[in-house]
Amino acid sequence: MLRLSPQADVDQHAQPRFTKTPTDQIGVSGGVASFVCQASGDPKPQVVWNKKGKKVNSQRIETIEYDDGAGAVLRIQPLRAPRDENIYECVAQNSQGEMAVTAKLAIIRGEPPEAHTRGHTPGVPAGEDGGPAASFRDLPMRHSV
Repeated sequence: MLRLSPQADVDQHAQPRFTKTPTDQIGVSGGVASFVCQASGDPKPQVVWNKKGKKVNSQRIETIEYDDGAGAVLRIQPLRAPRDENIYECVAQNSQGEMAVTAKLAIIRGEPPEAHTRGHTPGVPAGEDGGPAASFRDLPMRHSV
């Protein structure tokens, strides 16, 4: 959703406009979510991230600015449900106006199935992470008579 401030129509050529907008995401509890937002304008706008109308502020939420503050990545790690489930707002502002765009974060509770494999790192082939390449259950059984 895009929102323009009343001042935004003062100078159509100088007001902020988004060159990268964040997209809605679904994350897994304990995982990571990243949103990217960038704007252009004259003068160059500053981009900030808000949650519930206030600038994001948490030890688990990091804002990484680039392009002299006209771009910002919002990174949330580890994801916590329901605390982090929300609509995040990227606001671009300069002396000519303000523009905002939002993205929703939904979080799936629980761990992915591969995280339950004991002694194995998810996503790494068996035996390559220092874990067992096979378990005793995988070996053929010999019976003595």
